[in-house]
Amino acid sequence: MFLILSALFIAPALAGGDLPQNVLLNWDAPLISLEEGTRFAAVVEAVDEEPVLVEVFDGFSWQAAQEVFRIRNRALVQTDLRETVAEVRVRSPDQERILNLEWEILVPRNEFQGQPRPPTPGVLPQELKDIGVISRADWGAGPTTCTTTEDDWYRMAIHHTAGNQDDNGSIQELVQWLQAYFQQSRGYCDIAYQFLIGWDGSVWEGRPYDYYSAATGGGNNDGNSAISFLGCYDSVACVDLAGPHVPSDETLASAHNLVYTLSQIENIPTDSDHIKGHQDWPDNATACPGDLISERIPDWFSPPGPDYAATLTDSSFPLLEEAPITLRLGESVDGYMEFTNTGLSSWDGNTRLAPLPRDQASLVYGTDWDSETRVTASDEHPDPGNTGRFYFSVTGREPGVHFQEFGLLQENVIWFGDDGGVEPEKIVLRIVVSEEQLDTGGIAGIDTGETGIPANLEEEKGACACSTSQPSKNLWPSFLGVIGAILIRRRR
Repeated sequence: MFLILSALFIAPALAGGDLPQNVLLNWDAPLISLEEGTRFAAVVEAVDEEPVLVEVFDGFSWQAAQEVFRIRNRALVQTDLRETVAEVRVRSPDQERILNLEWEILVPRNEFQGQPRPPTPGVLPQELKDIGVISRADWGAGPTTCTTTEDDWYRMAIHHTAGNQDDNGSIQELVQWLQAYFQQSRGYCDIAYQFLIGWDGSVWEGRPYDYYSAATGGGNNDGNSAISFLGCYDSVACVDLAGPHVPSDETLASAHNLVYTLSQIENIPTDSDHIKGHQDWPDNATACPGDLISERIPDWFSPPGPDYAATLTDSSFPLLEEAPITLRLGESVDGYMEFTNTGLSSWDGNTRLAPLPRDQASLVYGTDWDSETRVTASDEHPDPGNTGRFYFSVTGREPGVHFQEFGLLQENVIWFGDDGGVEPEKIVLRIVVSEEQLDTGGIAGIDTGETGIPANLEEEKGACACSTSQPSKNLWPSFLGVIGAILIRRRR
């Protein structure tokens, strides 16, 4: 038998057109489509890069499908049928060499009129290049055959391709396949969408920027820039098909950046009347772009924030403008700092609180710290908008007044604050350590000898500019600051 896709997927969810998803499972049974058509198209994957012969019987005669596109061992083949049918049979003398065959019966459209004109050179706005949109020239697009231009983008439609997220591990090749299938098999002048978003956050120019869209039915293409996620993102319609895929933080961050940048370039209002999912535009009975994407669209109406950002929302430790923390030599005090994740990425075990200056040993580090230069990770891994607490202690290791600053970092990715020069306000504890020694046999890990003073005091002084008996000249202005939002963006 053959895999027959539901009506929800075949017609509505694929309204823009994606690579075929009907999979050939049995060469001896007829291929039955839920929709009639006049063209049979298939993507054939073979064991090698040699051509394969696929023949199609439409009820009248056997016809050889013609190869119209190929990347390595995968070929797009198609043949026009004598009549409109919903059932065909296929055969191949190369059957043993075929690993997979995905097929579709469709009605090709003739989208373009008149003579094709070449795309306008450099039409992709510089603002989109600046946020990393990969141009058609860079991904190897073929010539467009579109002729109808668009000079007034005033709304946006969000889609998904309802198929795979990549092709043999390559997003670029999937984009190339989409263009070939749209143009060669479906009869479009180019990819239906203006932009495509990959699972890794990459953004690809689809149909050239100044050409009329073809993705949103119901008479909604006029001035409607189409943005499509590569993949299948509906928790119901995509089950047992290509997905459902769960959009990554990188994917959602790129979508947010793209939508908001487009809104600024074209003066598109950022609200639910002008930016909505395919299914929410009139006369579109579809699951596209899937509930896993639709529920995120309102998040993109405000300016995009950085990937990693935080706001201090609570601290059991008294901060700089409050009373100092008073300790005896060797005494520790436990506490926490709580932050709200105000960035676009979720935190994980590599999101750490750390003393400043960066990668320099603190003179008040506790025995529960990960190291002298790293405090700890949060007790939870909050998604954007949620909070996480960092539980730790500080220990009096040297007599004097210590102004200990703290910052956040995503280990091996970025320090919260590295966003092109924007300096975060300081989070500072004022710790006063007396010369009186705590009578507990000393501090674990410190050799105090007979004097009760750490033997490595001088070395620690030299290693950490933030711990002296008087505030450092370089750091004194920062001590006057108040706690505020740490608003930072991953350096791209």
